[in-house]
Amino acid sequence: SPPLADTSAVCAITRHLRSTGEGKRMNTILTDFSKPGLLSAMETNAQEGAMLWGRALGAVFHVEHEACWFISGHPFELCNGVVRAQFTPAAVDAKIDEVTRHFAERNLPASWLLGPSTQPINAGSRLEAHGWILDDEAPGMAIELSALREDNPLPPGLTVKEVSDGEA
Repeated sequence: SPPLADTSAVCAITRHLRSTGEGKRMNTILTDFSKPGLLSAMETNAQEGAMLWGRALGAVFHVEHEACWFISGHPFELCNGVVRAQFTPAAVDAKIDEVTRHFAERNLPASWLLGPSTQPINAGSRLEAHGWILDDEAPGMAIELSALREDNPLPPGLTVKEVSDGEA
């Protein structure tokens, strides 16, 4: 696979194991529409979504100052993983080993979310050096709703209708 690019998008890195503090909360209406504000909101949304998924699975959460991760016990990488990690460059390799060990001891695959706040900045390449592989990248999209123009014409052939019954 191609090397992991350090990116502004949130991406998931997975490690398939074979035999060979909670983060910020999205509880307020976004008012900072700067690029850093939007990136932070999108990353927080992805983290909160992953944590909600973990809670729905009955996962056990490990919330520390530097990281938040969970284990559900289900043998699927999206059911176990690291939601947030902010390690110092000096500690990153030991911390990756420490967290990875929890999944390996249970022979569980896991995912590791990376986003703009993930530290150190080269966390993706450090994870790859520890056997994790880039599995997916999820681009983020955001717009200030008040900036949308409602008078934009619809593309040719597109019709918008209100659905009033199951037949539509």
